[in-house]
Amino acid sequence: MSKIIRYNKLELDTLKYYKPIQQNNLYFGSMNYKEESCFIQTPKLIFKEINEDSSTKQKYLVVTVDPHDFSFYDLLVKLDDHNLSQTYKSSKEWFNKELPMDVLENMYRRISEPFVKDTIPEIKIKIPFHKGKIQSKVYDQSNTIIDYEQLKEGYQIICILHIKGLKFLKKDYY
Repeated sequence: MSKIIRYNKLELDTLKYYKPIQQNNLYFGSMNYKEESCFIQTPKLIFKEINEDSSTKQKYLVVTVDPHDFSFYDLLVKLDDHNLSQTYKSSKEWFNKELPMDVLENMYRRISEPFVKDTIPEIKIKIPFHKGKIQSKVYDQSNTIIDYEQLKEGYQIICILHIKGLKFLKKDYY
């Protein structure tokens, strides 16, 4: 059983990246944390809404960080930078050619979206689903399972994020 790491205890240098393997029309390179799956517990986040990408039907939780503590957002920025750095270092092995950092930066879709000064950053968290059915659960403070639709703007939530790896498409990766 993999353990869950609190976001402020995550050591990026212990992430292990594996060579991407072709899966249908994309390449996927898995990632582990200290030889186990990488599960990160967020701090309390403020729920804003659930969005749906109209073309893919993918649903996202939209949350903001505590206005007085940007440490989780900072971790996501560092994780993005680490993903770029590891891709750059491994590009010769993975793709049989060294890819320039500027090319990788243009291809990489960041987890952390830049935000305007004096605003609070929003974070979009992908909700896992399969065949139209949501694959994760939401619990209230009494540990009772509730429906996603019961979440209201302004609720404080804590998420467990599963960082699986890097997905490479023709023109971008994330």
